[in-house]
Amino acid sequence: MVVLRVLFLMFLTFLPGFTALTWSDDLKDGQPVYACAGANLLLPWNVSKATTEGIEDIKWFYSGRSQEMIAIFANGNFLSMPSFDGRVLHVTTGGLYLRHVQVSDTGNYSIEVSGHDASGAFVTHRHTAVVRVGDSLMTTDGDLHVTEEVKAMWDNSDQQFHVVLNCGTFTYLTYPPFEVEWTHSDGSKGNSSTYNDGKFQLLLANPIKGGNYSCRIPAHSAAAACLPGHTPKPVFAGISVDSMEGRLTVMEAQQSALKEDNSDLNIELSNLKTEFSDYKNDTESVHVSFHAKGSSSSISITYTQPVLLPTVSINQGNGFTASTGKFAVPVNGTYFFAATMSSGRSASANNYYRTDAELVVDGSVVCKIQSPVYGEVGSCQAVVELHVGQSAWLRCGRTVATNCYYNGPVTSFTGFLISQA
Repeated sequence: MVVLRVLFLMFLTFLPGFTALTWSDDLKDGQPVYACAGANLLLPWNVSKATTEGIEDIKWFYSGRSQEMIAIFANGNFLSMPSFDGRVLHVTTGGLYLRHVQVSDTGNYSIEVSGHDASGAFVTHRHTAVVRVGDSLMTTDGDLHVTEEVKAMWDNSDQQFHVVLNCGTFTYLTYPPFEVEWTHSDGSKGNSSTYNDGKFQLLLANPIKGGNYSCRIPAHSAAAACLPGHTPKPVFAGISVDSMEGRLTVMEAQQSALKEDNSDLNIELSNLKTEFSDYKNDTESVHVSFHAKGSSSSISITYTQPVLLPTVSINQGNGFTASTGKFAVPVNGTYFFAATMSSGRSASANNYYRTDAELVVDGSVVCKIQSPVYGEVGSCQAVVELHVGQSAWLRCGRTVATNCYYNGPVTSFTGFLISQA
């Protein structure tokens, strides 16, 4: 009682407040806990705190053969309920110690911490442990059995299939608190390869050696395995393995794996063919090109106007509009443009003018056509990265003071898509 009172006083120093409870990993929420009948059981719930909130009380509950409260800690006092009186102790900040548990104590045990957060709102934190108590070997039928798996198992460590022997079937939800010992056909001893679905498993080495194999619970593990009276005699079970059948089992697994690999490869090949076909269709179906030229011998426009080219011989993708003289980008990609122009002459003055024109994208110049000789033909080319929504056209150069005169039949504007983005 003196020790218990000291624990109470220590816990009181913990109560002034907490921001959010931090639970230790000693006992995780929902974790299974195993015990043998007559043994003592510790549920080591442990929480830590900060300094802005407060705890009102801690309660413990049991749900199994009945549903009831086990105990409560409030105002520095620990009080156990009548059905648990004398059997439970409060340890650490939230831990519970049960004496001499029995099979009837199997069930769910919970801790509930209640208090107020920084805003004054009432809050409750709850964690649960799944307790299983056994008074004999905790298998599905109380006995130990060794069986051989119908199918071989793949082992990543050596990249091979192996025949698998099972020892069980245990009712532990997690790894049992003891090991089993295997005896091989040549008399050598060994541990299990793994534990899975209530069974200790042994992967037999290749090539398979036939003979008798057995698993046993050693005498020193009798107490942990809940064997009646903690018998000093080991509990064991055995099986006879046929080497030829074992090798056939491995071969069947290998054959099945090859078929599965073949199926996966066929699916992958089919997907690649589909992707290639889609890519081919995309690249083959997207064709953008145009060629347009003027018709009248001499046409006059101002600097702000595009050069109109009404004679369109090709217009794949329908990007070029003759009425505006502009090419509207139909797909994102890299484009090639070429323009050719010859200046015309003024009908009123009967004079020829120098060739001066610009190829522009959204008003920005990408190449220029200039000739110092009146009436001479000039050209320019450009490769441009363009996106849908942009436009390209041919216009008079900036050096023209008023009107621009060009020779329609000699003036042309060409463009095409090099590659799609």
